[in-house]
Order: sequence, then structure tokens, then C-alpha cells
Amino acid sequence: MSAEDIAKRALDIRAVTLDPKGFGKPGRLKPVHYNMDYFMGTPADRKLVYDEFASMGLEGYDGFATTSDYVLPVVSRLADDLEKDLLLLKDAEKVRNFNSLGYGLRGCSDLDAWRDKNFALIEDRVVRGAALARAVCTLRVKRLGGGSLFSIFDFGFPRAREMFKGVVPYNREGHKLDYPVSVKSIFNLDHVLDIARERDVIDDAGRDSIRLWRDDSSEWNKRYDS
Repeated sequence: MSAEDIAKRALDIRAVTLDPKGFGKPGRLKPVHYNMDYFMGTPADRKLVYDEFASMGLEGYDGFATTSDYVLPVVSRLADDLEKDLLLLKDAEKVRNFNSLGYGLRGCSDLDAWRDKNFALIEDRVVRGAALARAVCTLRVKRLGGGSLFSIFDFGFPRAREMFKGVVPYNREGHKLDYPVSVKSIFNLDHVLDIARERDVIDDAGRDSIRLWRDDSSEWNKRYDS
């Protein structure tokens, strides 16, 4: 399926919803609401995501890692079908590991056996980027790859793109990624906005408003949330 077809499905199941005037309370408004876990609700939607990830050349990696419980059912199946190791990263201090057959838990000491293997990070969505940049650093510190990131959905925030290139820091201490991360997503916000416009869910002004929020959130806040 094309990215546009996936975006249509996302709108149909309300995995992504739009309101140019913003959801939430004043002072914390945002015009896009997302629930990527809605793609995990039915066998057909899980297979849809599975097939899209499977078409991205993941067989070339030694293993898969994720921070997301939402996408774990699909990542686990990918790991089993491709006979890859699997890591669930909750934060830099807690790393739960599964073998490729999904048997139980193994301690962090087992990571030494995987040293110098190449793990791909697979997520449900890319938002502001900082949390995933830290996950990338965890993989790199453990010498487990960390050069590739795949996701169902990508907002396309400019700062996140710069963060994954190692141009801007991902934390308050000023740390930057030491080399770029390749980021690939099944579909992104622009795909959703174009389909929503075709369906008259939003008008041209609404699409421009949401793009402004993504590209310059501070300016959007001045106009719509002040």
C-alpha cells in the first residue's frame, strides 16, 4: 500500500485526528491528536503495519529494539519471523531483552553477547525526537548499532530532523548524536493533511495552520493559544 493509503486508514480508525483550532485546554492546545495503538487493535491493521515494516529491508539487521509497548506486537512478530533478537528499551537503566523466540526475560549482562551487532530501532511514532535520541544513544553505548530508526508515523518536526542529524542537542546538557540516524516512516503528517484536505475534513487554511504548528510551534501558539 502507498503512504497515502495508510494515511486514509489512520483517519478512518482515528489513529490521527485533526482540529486546526487545537485539542485540549488553553495554554496546552495542539491541532493533532494521535493514537498509533489503534493500529494494533485488529489483525488486519496489525498485518498492515507488519507488511509495511517488512518491506523496508529489515532482514539486513541483527536485531530489533523498541521503546514502545504499542508497536511491540508487530516488532515481536517481525523478530520471530526473521529470526532476530529483540530488545525492549524502557530507559537507559532498564533494558529488558527477549531472544528471537520471545522466551521470557534475560538480564542486562546478556547484552555483552550481542556487542557489535546492528539493531534497528522500531517505534510507533516520531514526535519531538529527544526520547528516541536517548534510545539511540543507549544502543550506541552498548555497541548495538543505533544508526537506523523506523516508525509507523512521523510528525516531521524540523528540530527532530536536526536532532537525528546530530546538529542540535537532544538534552539540556547539550549532548548531540555523534553521527546521523537514518529515519524512515510508513507515513507522515503531510500525507494525513493532504488526504484530510481531499476529504474536506479541513480546508486550506486549516492545513496551513497545522503545518505552521509543526514548523513553528511558538508562532502557532501566539496566533491560536494565547
